[in-house]
Amino acid sequence: FIEGFLKGRFHDYNDFLSENLEKEKKIISIASGRCINELILLNNGFDIDCSDLGIPKSYNISKKIFKDFNFFKADILNQHFNKKYQTALALGLIYVFSEEEINKFFLNLNKSIEINGTLILDSSSSSNSFYTRLFDKYFLKFETYLISFFFNVIGKKNTVVKRHHGY
Repeated sequence: FIEGFLKGRFHDYNDFLSENLEKEKKIISIASGRCINELILLNNGFDIDCSDLGIPKSYNISKKIFKDFNFFKADILNQHFNKKYQTALALGLIYVFSEEEINKFFLNLNKSIEINGTLILDSSSSSNSFYTRLFDKYFLKFETYLISFFFNVIGKKNTVVKRHHGY
């Protein structure tokens, strides 16, 4: 399972989530799709529920492999969850939303997360291609250092820190 699906951005997500989530917190994943990262977290002892607009075809197979797999149908734009979670994941989701839908997303999410809860949000979900890698690995890096240089020249001291796959 892991070798077949944990590639590209899913591998990057896995690295980030493994280092930044806490096992003792109750997690909801919004727009989970096939639950690639979520199933790995579940297998590693995390308490996570998955949700999406529909239940994926792979659900029954995943349920056989991962016994404690909780997945339910939910539309975050039109409803909030019936219980409060301490952490929410929304990976590769909001790039498809209009401004009005983003407002609904955050309103319903606010009703679904405990006070001082955590949201891990990845705003984009572009495919991994030659152009996206070129943009991410070279252009964004150059742009970040150029902006930092400019701020240093005008007297606003700063440094650039690389963390995971971002600056």
